[in-house]
Amino acid sequence: MSAPVWARTASACRCRADTVRVLNVPVSAELRALWRGWLAPARQPLFLTGEEAAAFDLQTLPRAELTLTPEERDTHAVWGISAAADRVAWLELADWHGLGSKRQRELLALQVGYKRGNIPRRRDFADLLPGLPEAHFLWTPDRLTDAVLQRVVTLSAGDTPVRSPGCRKACGRRPPLTCPVSVNWLEPSLATAARTASAR
Repeated sequence: MSAPVWARTASACRCRADTVRVLNVPVSAELRALWRGWLAPARQPLFLTGEEAAAFDLQTLPRAELTLTPEERDTHAVWGISAAADRVAWLELADWHGLGSKRQRELLALQVGYKRGNIPRRRDFADLLPGLPEAHFLWTPDRLTDAVLQRVVTLSAGDTPVRSPGCRKACGRRPPLTCPVSVNWLEPSLATAARTASAR
């Protein structure tokens, strides 16, 4: 059985020195910088009930008034968040650190319970990032090394990725689980990287 088209063209291309392979697709430093910005933005949305927001003493806005970019929406998997979390608090990194570890753990547990995306598990990254907080954490720019980004993408592909119509076109057949255009939140950018590689 031959390798999919995207894998053959990606492995045959001449890559720049700053290129890293992710799911066997060459990914430029510029694209990795975009991923870091999406995973660890300057401020993060936390979804809460009004009662929880009051208990944490956090300023919030009604979830119905929330405006997100497509990248924010997809990175945080907003479509799957429980309707019970009808308030949103935007926290910058300094605000987050000011909460203290106990309150951070409580807020992260709520986010996991409400099904907010982009709440990584310690066990998935402990070998790459020693000293992580217990159970779950938020991404910060310093944690997103190239090796960590590769792991994030691999985990995002998951066991049951979303297979868009672009998968068959990019791979030439029903794609394997590691098809670069199967990756949910990175789908457009990895597909672009695969097309760029095949054009060289």
